[in-house]
Amino acid sequence: MARLRALVDTSVLVSDLLWLGLLTMRQLGGASPGGGRGDGARGVALGGVALELYTTSAILEELRPALRRVYRERTRLQIGGAFEARRQSLRHLDMASMDMTRRGFVKDPDDAHLDVAAWQGGMDVLVSNDVRAFKPVSSHVDEKAERGYELVTGDALLVRLWDAQAGACRAHFVDTWRALYEQYCQACGLEPDRRTVSEQFRRARAFKLAKRLKGLG
Repeated sequence: MARLRALVDTSVLVSDLLWLGLLTMRQLGGASPGGGRGDGARGVALGGVALELYTTSAILEELRPALRRVYRERTRLQIGGAFEARRQSLRHLDMASMDMTRRGFVKDPDDAHLDVAAWQGGMDVLVSNDVRAFKPVSSHVDEKAERGYELVTGDALLVRLWDAQAGACRAHFVDTWRALYEQYCQACGLEPDRRTVSEQFRRARAFKLAKRLKGLG
């Protein structure tokens, strides 16, 4: 089974839909939060990609205020629960010994920590919806060889993982996502959104995944 190590930026992590979508793909692929093999989805051997999701202290520092901005209607307790749920679901990447020099294709100095963590932390992908903060590399044929990792949006990674899964795995996506979503809402005291999963992802601007989920529940 292929392994994919992904550093998840705040711009993706802040979204309930995208974060839970990544957790769903990780569960279907069989990887646990600690990076080992999980139990799959309800005991079914689904295969696919073993997804490992990472964060850093810098990302977590940005996350709590980002949650407050996006979900202004939520109470302080609900925001705290949402933050803790995300923090506990990800592996922590230690940046203490990393060289923090900003490379030339990082436009925004405030985003240099993402490039450093993804590159020196050995990530396969940096998942960010703020791709304009980075200049394109000179070669679009082998971005990973030049940058050290691939830069993808949350929707793009979810679609890639969806397309890599077997049919049996795709059939379990909606049920697995709903189970994680209901558990999250219950833990944080949130009222679940009863719209279809496809419609919820569409509203989260994950248009490509929403199209694939249309008619599935």
